[in-house]
Amino acid sequence: MRAALAAELVDYSLELVADVSAGLRAVARDRPATVVLGLPLAELAGHGIVTRIRVFAPYARIVVCVTDGDRWSAGSDGHDDADTAEVAGAITRSVRSLDPAFAPTDPAASISVPAHRGSPSIARRFTRAHLQRWRRDDLVDDAALLVSELVTNAVFHTRQPAFVRLVCGTPMLRVEVRDAGAGTPELLAPNDGERGGRGLTIVSSLARAWGVSALPGGKVVWAELAR
Repeated sequence: MRAALAAELVDYSLELVADVSAGLRAVARDRPATVVLGLPLAELAGHGIVTRIRVFAPYARIVVCVTDGDRWSAGSDGHDDADTAEVAGAITRSVRSLDPAFAPTDPAASISVPAHRGSPSIARRFTRAHLQRWRRDDLVDDAALLVSELVTNAVFHTRQPAFVRLVCGTPMLRVEVRDAGAGTPELLAPNDGERGGRGLTIVSSLARAWGVSALPGGKVVWAELAR
């Protein structure tokens, strides 16, 4: 993973560590501008990891790539080269997306949705319309459901508007939902009465890669789909 990330992030000085404790020690020592974490879904919410990083690096840009446990970890062996490159690419796009000077060259579209129960529906229609315009009908259904879940999570927890951005690459679609909430997204319990609100488990099952980028004053939950 070190080599894959170094090839992608050539203008960054990289240090890979084996676990969260070692990472916190490195953050306390170096006070980096950008921190990247690979965490299983079970460790994403409720552990205060972003808050602990903020103690030592209050203005750091924090990118969490959600893994399935052994899929990505510093210093581990046996990972498929294509799988490693895929995760490294997702991390790189997440780091770059936080840079105000970076603009995607692929087709992109964005919309702000209100803090309202109808926002997931607005986001679904927006997503369907743009994917059809970009001739990505193969991703329409999964992308609409993914966006609905991310927007539901954002609006439910922050009670504030959310900002949705789609970036359509080849063959990847990147979905970003930005909100003013701090920390990391929380898991929502399933709700049989609503299409949305079934939480990040669905996002994890749909996305090729996904995670959260924490910023001072908010966060971006991102996910990537491909066929």
